[in-house]
Amino acid sequence: NGGNSQPFTGEVDVRIPSPKGVPFDQVPELSLPQVTGQVLQGIEKKYDFIYTGSVKADRKVTDLLNRFIQKDLSTRTLLILSRDYKYIANEYRNFSNIIFRGPVSKQEVAHYLSESRFAINYIPDREPYNKQTSTKFLEYQQFNVPVITTDYPWLGEFEYKYGGNFFKINT
Repeated sequence: NGGNSQPFTGEVDVRIPSPKGVPFDQVPELSLPQVTGQVLQGIEKKYDFIYTGSVKADRKVTDLLNRFIQKDLSTRTLLILSRDYKYIANEYRNFSNIIFRGPVSKQEVAHYLSESRFAINYIPDREPYNKQTSTKFLEYQQFNVPVITTDYPWLGEFEYKYGGNFFKINT
């Protein structure tokens, strides 16, 4: 923070001392292993994936959730932020890697996004969903969270117009 001894809001002040009495040419890495450990600890995320939005049956979100109970993704956490999730949460209550929260405020959404490694934009490729602007996709972009998305016409138009390279999954 420019040498200021007072941490900024949200800043964690960690000081790792350099080895005392050891010449740089004998220990060029100095305290790099300890610094690296602290940095990695600081960037680790609480959730592997986050999905925000509707979980109503017509969205077929269960297809997505079922991927997280199968072998490959069963060790990865998925946070679902939604208003009306109780009916579906009951179905997945035995899977501790799928976490449901909601409703949450916009500030809480921002906080949860900052705690997630990847955001999922799961849009069914059928009207009207595949023609609508995906506000959740734009929100993920705003918070610089890498996006995993289904491929559908609106996304194609967005990529053509603004660029971007997103990891795409099948519905």
